Amino acid sequence: MKLLIYIEQSEILEKMVSHSQVNPGIGGTTYTALRLAFELNNAYKFAKSNIKVSLLTKNYKEEYYQGMEVININKLEKYFTDIFLITGDLIDILIEEKIKINTKRVLTWIRHPFDYDKIKKAKRLNSEIVSVGKAQYISNYLIAGKHHHIDNLFCAERIRKSAKLTYFLNNAIIKENKNNKTFVIGYMGALVPSKGFDQLAKQWLEIVKFCLHKNLNPRLEVIGGSTLYGFEENHPRLPTGYKYGNKLESFLQKEINKTVFFHGTLNEERYELMKKCDIAIVNPEGRGEAFPASILEWMCLAIPVISSAKYGCYDAMRFNNSLIIKKPEEIKEKIKFYINLKDDQRNYLKDISYTIANYYSSKQNFIISQWILLLKQKNKYINEYPSLYILYKFFVEWLLEKPKIFLKEIITKIQ
Repeated sequence: MKLLIYIEQSEILEKMVSHSQVNPGIGGTTYTALRLAFELNNAYKFAKSNIKVSLLTKNYKEEYYQGMEVININKLEKYFTDIFLITGDLIDILIEEKIKINTKRVLTWIRHPFDYDKIKKAKRLNSEIVSVGKAQYISNYLIAGKHHHIDNLFCAERIRKSAKLTYFLNNAIIKENKNNKTFVIGYMGALVPSKGFDQLAKQWLEIVKFCLHKNLNPRLEVIGGSTLYGFEENHPRLPTGYKYGNKLESFLQKEINKTVFFHGTLNEERYELMKKCDIAIVNPEGRGEAFPASILEWMCLAIPVISSAKYGCYDAMRFNNSLIIKKPEEIKEKIKFYINLKDDQRNYLKDISYTIANYYSSKQNFIISQWILLLKQKNKYINEYPSLYILYKFFVEWLLEKPKIFLKEIITKIQ
């Protein structure tokens, strides 16, 4: 069985030289697509599956990558595959350029909640739909009805290895932070309006004031730029677009390079920076998040996260209610809340964060098995949600069973 997987950002094939490598500073859609390709290809190589993987790209020059055949998009119409897995911008390209695809089956792997556009286009291609997160699945269920849901792959250990994290809740680290009186806040995400960094920037002066009042030296480490998803990065001083950069400067003023430090899009070296943070902030409105990958990256380093409980952020944040914000304006209050906690309370939040990441990381083999099952059979939905028919069936059985239980309880009391 032949499977063709689209890799949106071809440059990842140059940057990712090992299947065990962390995300080398590429968009999550591309990274998780290639991770899946690696895992399915390994299953094929070791005779655990009969699914042979090929990759589709726009401009990769080589014919093979890590043992997988690579097809250029301009040869797509002449290429036959049993199953075609569409990700990223490909569905737009196929429809706009009227490219014919030669395949028995199409799967569209969508990455946004309430994705009306991709769902509508998937139906035009007679494609099955795969969601990547629990909250995202529910939002898209309201549009597309029952479809597939398989979580994205997440590996905590490869991140910890990159961070050289050989300790957990190390008392020496805690004491060091107390002694130098520095409170480090981390932010990681694309510097585009939808990811909400401006909401943090707007409150930063007030956060600085509070920290100084508590005899703490605040420091904000900003990881990410606007090129991560192909947006323009033309601001003269910040790694973002010109208009958005000016907006951030108006909020941060003289704090840039004083208490706020922009690092741009980083490779795996970002984990060395991340592990030094006391707390992190991720997408305060949750917009556009399908799976909480960024949240989990912080959590696997035992860094508590402040975020929304909306969309994909909910999947991870539901386990950590005390740091959920209902609206972006609450960021400063949550930071104050965390600073005021006692050491044992902070350590509890670190422990919970670490454990949440382990929970998601433990699912990797299960997720690969879900994909193999999905690819091998048609007309069966792969998700953990019961159909309305099953719910109705059990409801009827419960109604029939309830009088028997009630009658049994009465007889027991009489006896």
